[in-house]
Amino acid sequence: MEKVSIKKEFFFTLKVLVWVVIIILPFLFLTTYSHEKAHIREAEKLDISMKIEYIKWLPQKDWGTGRAVPVSKEDCEKFNSLSQEHKNKILHAGVYETTKIFSILFLISSILLIIYGKKVHTYNKLLFRIWLIVTLSFLVIIGKEIYDNVFSNIPYNDWNMKFIDCSLFD
Repeated sequence: MEKVSIKKEFFFTLKVLVWVVIIILPFLFLTTYSHEKAHIREAEKLDISMKIEYIKWLPQKDWGTGRAVPVSKEDCEKFNSLSQEHKNKILHAGVYETTKIFSILFLISSILLIIYGKKVHTYNKLLFRIWLIVTLSFLVIIGKEIYDNVFSNIPYNDWNMKFIDCSLFD
């Protein structure tokens, strides 16, 4: 059995984590953007103009979040006058979009993991570990996205929002 030094293993693991961050962060930004754009596209179908107010994707308290808001007070009032069914189409569009993207990424990553897993040698041990962590990260992100936007009791999540305060447009 080969004896591995702690220092060598530490730097190997550090390389893996750096690569995982390099791979995951751009996907978090792109999916947050596409999540908010999905709200906007669905609102446009109902003749409501929306825009992206912000996207927070750098590591901070609520990173990986964004917000699409009506462009004007008139659009806000249009949104509030919609039936709950139509509001849900707008609000749920973002979760569907993000879940779809990360599910595809998880599937691709799992296939790569299976391919690399069958041929684990020392030369691709790093690649195997990177893809294992990336695959698990995609699964965790899917779970977090669903929890944050569906099951959490945050009043402004995509499943709980029933009303937008239009006084902010005065």
